[in-house]
Amino acid sequence: MGNLVALLTDVQSEAATDRPFVWPTTGTRTTVRAAIGPLSSSGLITTTDRGTGARLTTEAAWFLRNGDVGFLIALFHAHSRFIGEILGLLGSTEMTHRSLNDTAESQFGLRWTTLDQIRRRTTWLRATGMVEVWKGSTALRITPSGTALLGKLSLADPQVTPASTALPSDTAVLDPPGPALAEELRLLDQQRLARRNPRIGYLAGGTRAESVRRLLDAVGLGTNRSGFFAFCQDTFGVEKTSAVQTLQTLLALGMIEQVGNDLFAPTAVALDWMSSDRAVDLIRILHCRVSPMGEIIVPLTEPMTNSEIHEYVRTSLPGVPLRGPGLAQRLKLLREAELVEQIGYLRYRATPLGKKFAESVTTLEPAGTDPGPTADAAGSENVTARAEELRHCAAELVGAGTDSSHPDRLENSVERALNLLGATSTRIGGPSATDVLTEFWLSPTETSKVSFEAKTSSAGVVPKKDVDFDGMEQHRQDHGADRIAIVGPGFGGPIPKLARSKQIPLITTALLASWLTRSIRTVLLPSELHRLIFDVDLTDQVAVENHWAAVERRSEAIRLVSQALWESGNDATDIDFNEGALSVRDLWRALKTNSPVPIDLVGIQQAIDLLSAPAVSGAARVKHEDYVATARPAIIAARLRGLADALESVPLERFRVSDALTPATPAGPAPIRRRGRPVGPGRGRRV
Repeated sequence: MGNLVALLTDVQSEAATDRPFVWPTTGTRTTVRAAIGPLSSSGLITTTDRGTGARLTTEAAWFLRNGDVGFLIALFHAHSRFIGEILGLLGSTEMTHRSLNDTAESQFGLRWTTLDQIRRRTTWLRATGMVEVWKGSTALRITPSGTALLGKLSLADPQVTPASTALPSDTAVLDPPGPALAEELRLLDQQRLARRNPRIGYLAGGTRAESVRRLLDAVGLGTNRSGFFAFCQDTFGVEKTSAVQTLQTLLALGMIEQVGNDLFAPTAVALDWMSSDRAVDLIRILHCRVSPMGEIIVPLTEPMTNSEIHEYVRTSLPGVPLRGPGLAQRLKLLREAELVEQIGYLRYRATPLGKKFAESVTTLEPAGTDPGPTADAAGSENVTARAEELRHCAAELVGAGTDSSHPDRLENSVERALNLLGATSTRIGGPSATDVLTEFWLSPTETSKVSFEAKTSSAGVVPKKDVDFDGMEQHRQDHGADRIAIVGPGFGGPIPKLARSKQIPLITTALLASWLTRSIRTVLLPSELHRLIFDVDLTDQVAVENHWAAVERRSEAIRLVSQALWESGNDATDIDFNEGALSVRDLWRALKTNSPVPIDLVGIQQAIDLLSAPAVSGAARVKHEDYVATARPAIIAARLRGLADALESVPLERFRVSDALTPATPAGPAPIRRRGRPVGPGRGRRV
């Protein structure tokens, strides 16, 4: 009782729930939000602002003032099933927890698979002095205080309490979800449904509502990471690696969140379920996170076998993988929530309650309907639009190179191409100015300004008379540029030799166009593009190819590693052998034949580091050297696309150097600028 009084007093003094709370009897730290979760359906506390605030009910304030424990139990009885009824049963005879649980199922339709629900109720009854344990046995008996309270309570009549799911359709009652869960269900659309995880993941104790509830209870008590692992090992007899995987699954399912350096708490939707104590709310949470879930109920208006359900998912929900163990896992949960019933060997149908559930939630549209654009599709549309822009610019660049009557056309194309490739370019033009002035952002302290000269030739080869190296040098100095580069359809005669002697790269329009089309799949950073232009011999096709291939292999490694982890996480043999986990060396052995240029150990480790970064969370470390997939590659791609959208929402102008296009007249070739302090002679690095 001391814990309850302390918590209610704390909430009465301050409404905010996202703050720490310490249980006075144990000293365990948690948050107010986690602490009040199990009480949200008790009639003592109501939440506000989607769980970020809380206040006491009038009844709770009265209890704090008067301390009437009988009033407290009566309040619990008014809001939760089978509390006063326990007093009623004990009023006639002593009963054990097991016999109370059996009676709850046989007479009151409460199908609890463990004794936890009974023990929670009897713990409150014992703490308030209404029930006591008979000396020398495990039987419970009612006390005089309990008998006095019993005479004031109205109890449920077992004769009118449903003990079966086989209810007439018009009498099945689907209780509403809590506020946080209702909001999440409201936000479900075809885009969100398409991004759900196809696997529930591993959970210590199995995917039973009661086991999941016990895991959340452990987290809600303010248990830290090591304490949670110990709880899983002690309660369910699993290894630490399985406990780690359980924690990852609860995080992936959105049932817990990290609230401190080493502390976790149930999320708002999980607290809604813990408060209602209804298995249907667990299904609601899983429906928001896992695919398919509610969709399985949809076709079960008529009885179907396992194989028929599989065929329905395969044909009506293409792209939603569902294997035998996954279907059995889901059917077990749906049966536990009384949404589906088994009517024969591997034969199932929806209950009236299940039909109401399926009607109450948004489900993934079957194939053949038009669900509208998904987030992935929207991302694909953006990618397609960029690809078209790159292709169009590449074609225009090649055409402009031989359009000698319109030299400004090539200048505009070069400006556009360099901007698309990630540099910051501005066309200047004119007889006494460079054609395109470009700045490459290399680091917070380094930039490089380049003067690009655009030369056209209707014959396809720029003649010597059109290339004035002295004039280009003057342009470079006038604009304070560091380097010079020339773009044209082709170069012959003495131009290549002279340009090489002056360290001026020659870029053909065809080569620059190829960089644009290659950027559809592989994007070079400005620093990588700068090195390609000035550090690589552009006449050496092998050297140019190797520069691009090094970047492409990193992208390929991410794709291959993500796919390999996903396949291992869905392979029954791998799961039995090592729970679907792979090490870097396992991945190297599996991938060494899957790429024209094998991905080395360093490349695989770099891919793993990216995928397991918190912002991506496409892989999770489960052992010192082993990793598992957390989602299918398409979902990881959607996450990365979302990160890209977030990055692109920042105005690029804030990163541009203010004096990038300010004319200047340095005495000679300028080194790379080191922003923030001047660089003296010999201190700058020439690029």
